[in-house]
Amino acid sequence: MDGASAASRSDAILVVGGGISGITAAIEAAELGRTVYLVERSASLGGRVARMHQYFPKLCPPACGLEINYQRIRNNHGRIKILTLAEVAGVRGEAGAFEVTLRLQPRFVNERCTACGLCEPACPARRASEFDYGLGQTPVIHRPHEMAFPAW
Repeated sequence: MDGASAASRSDAILVVGGGISGITAAIEAAELGRTVYLVERSASLGGRVARMHQYFPKLCPPACGLEINYQRIRNNHGRIKILTLAEVAGVRGEAGAFEVTLRLQPRFVNERCTACGLCEPACPARRASEFDYGLGQTPVIHRPHEMAFPAW
């Protein structure tokens, strides 16, 4: 990864996009016993649904659907490998034997993060907000939304 290629696995499934559809596809495949690599270009899963007030067709807050799916991810005994801040850089091969190259962005906050929020006031740097398409500013280190998964 990051320019290098991971070995091809004919039994593994690659799901590109960690929105509600990608999460659902990954969970369903993992519950059938397959290893799934879920690739998302942003820092957390959920996509646009995670930022909405309500989502269709239930018209309920995204917290209800996403929390259930996040729990299902945790219950899949490591069969779902989540790769956030990652993009597909290349695909080669043929059906059943693909080789995928991923480009990983650096993650400056690691798995030791407890999501306590103390880093936000400690780092005064700001950047354009992705939530409102660059119209506002947000701290460089922040959780994109309350339901951010993974939290770090």
